[in-house]
Amino acid sequence: HCVATGSYDETARLWDVRQLRAPVSELGLGGGVWRLKWHPERADLLLAACMHAGFAVLSSGGAEAAAGGEGLSLVARYEAHGLGGALGYGADWAHGGALAAATCSFYDRALHAWTLEEV
Repeated sequence: HCVATGSYDETARLWDVRQLRAPVSELGLGGGVWRLKWHPERADLLLAACMHAGFAVLSSGGAEAAAGGEGLSLVARYEAHGLGGALGYGADWAHGGALAAATCSFYDRALHAWTLEEV
């Protein structure tokens, strides 16, 4: 029952669709959250494109933890695109069980493929 949203206010939020008055969790990421993408097989992981703050991997702790208010936490950052000059714009997970992602930045039109250590 969880939905994740990002915003130009630099915050990722988790919502319980049964109770939309307020988010169940919020996490500031230091850059406008342009894109959030759930991992295709690890339902607790989110990949975030954070504009001028690079990219982040977040954990929701799973549906039960989010509903219980434990919420979002930062697992890892990917900053190889550079901070400030490149705009973290696109992000997606690889399918097939690996913790691998592809990210792209806007101004320099760079695409990076990278792997996250097990979390």
